[in-house]
Amino acid sequence: MERQEPTLGAPADLADLEFRSRRPHRAPPPKPAMGLEWKIAIGVFLGLMLFGLTTCVSMAIFGHAVQQEQERQAQAIADELKRKLADPDPMGWKAAAQAHERERRLQEIRQEREEAAYYALRPGERCIGGKRFRRVDNGWVQEKRPCR
Repeated sequence: MERQEPTLGAPADLADLEFRSRRPHRAPPPKPAMGLEWKIAIGVFLGLMLFGLTTCVSMAIFGHAVQQEQERQAQAIADELKRKLADPDPMGWKAAAQAHERERRLQEIRQEREEAAYYALRPGERCIGGKRFRRVDNGWVQEKRPCR
């Protein structure tokens, strides 16, 4: 409605009279509309959130695989340690003693064979009282090599 100035004269009809407040009239605040910048910000936020979620899930899967491998290696080391601790001869002394004994026996056998070859009588020889005699045409000759 349009404002009209009061005039002096016939009384006016008070039914059409409006009273306004002294405060200036303000328009109601506009409803916040979602602008393009908010849509971009929400899109970036959701994208980063999904990226972080996929990164965390992939790291959890990778970490689980690494942990399984480390546990397998640790179990293998523990089994090897248990096997070594259960060994009655961990330093290998028994095996070394057996090898030494075998070598000693072989050496004795070699020595006996050499002695047997050294002391063996050839054709035409005799052993009398630990002394070697060789037959010649008219009797026996004593040699320097001993016999048994």
